[in-house]
Amino acid sequence: MAKRILIWLVVVATGWTAEVVPVMDVNGTRYRDVKFGPVNQDQIVLFHSKGVATVPVSSLPETYREQFAPKPAPGGAPVPAVVEPLRIRTPVSQPTNNPGAILEAMRSKKSEPIMTGGSRNDWTLYNQQRASLVVLDGMLVEKSSLTPLVGFLAKERASLSDGTRTYYGAAFDLAERKNGNDNVAAVMELRPALWNRTDERVFLVNYKPMTLPGALMKVYAVEIDPIDQWRTFKVGTDPSFEDWKRLPRK
Repeated sequence: MAKRILIWLVVVATGWTAEVVPVMDVNGTRYRDVKFGPVNQDQIVLFHSKGVATVPVSSLPETYREQFAPKPAPGGAPVPAVVEPLRIRTPVSQPTNNPGAILEAMRSKKSEPIMTGGSRNDWTLYNQQRASLVVLDGMLVEKSSLTPLVGFLAKERASLSDGTRTYYGAAFDLAERKNGNDNVAAVMELRPALWNRTDERVFLVNYKPMTLPGALMKVYAVEIDPIDQWRTFKVGTDPSFEDWKRLPRK
């Protein structure tokens, strides 16, 4: 039975999950650069430009909903009601059927949508560089020069005032790894089970998250002066192809 489950997961991971959907609306929330992850019962993992989200398969657009609806395993046996793909271990005799490796590969795979401007060489170079860059203060900035923050989105619409001006953004609860020595693949790094919520809440000024409250996120930011005694950060956003072409680099 475990072998049948694993085969089903591999079929899912190597199908639609290789596709990158530029924009997708799910239950009123807009996600960008969406890649599909594993399906657990009627829930599917979405890797997107702002982190990871889990949504009902039934909430996907019809085109994708039909692709990810649970199907009987080979031989007519139904897929069990509870499947935990992240805990399935690959048999030693089948080293190529590794769900973690498949997810790692599909996350790094880039699709090539129709371009509105620029050459194919530009698009290739953009895909090579985009993972290391964010847009901050109207410039392309290397992520390595910023502070990485991992935490849980506490409130997607928050406001603070310094007495003369009101600032808008998001409230963010910082998190820390339960065991910093764990060797975890990058694609699995943002599993909520690996992180503990701390008691520190910070303010992400002018930041509009593309996920729901409670989601674990990773952002790259620079700390600025506190607002109303709250630690405050400006967050970089993922560059579009147009951003990459026109914005100067810091």
